[in-house]
Amino acid sequence: KAGCDCGTVLTSEIGELKKSIVYSGDPVNSASRIVSYCKNYQKELLLSEELMERTPLNINLAKEKVDTVTLRGKSSRTTLWTVNEIKNSK
Repeated sequence: KAGCDCGTVLTSEIGELKKSIVYSGDPVNSASRIVSYCKNYQKELLLSEELMERTPLNINLAKEKVDTVTLRGKSSRTTLWTVNEIKNSK
């Protein structure tokens, strides 16, 4: 399952012996909240409205509006989308 959002993210490297890369920022938190809706809507992939607006779709993909929700920790509502492959009828 995957939840996707877009925006500015802070990337850091932590640790001395065992280094790890850490990502933080509002889009990371939003993506985490969005992925929690995948099970409710029985979808493998959910995307935020902002990401859908910025992403050109491949000719073999169709977007589908899933719902408009209020993500935990947010005051504004977010429309969730998914994409589906267009099957050829050959």
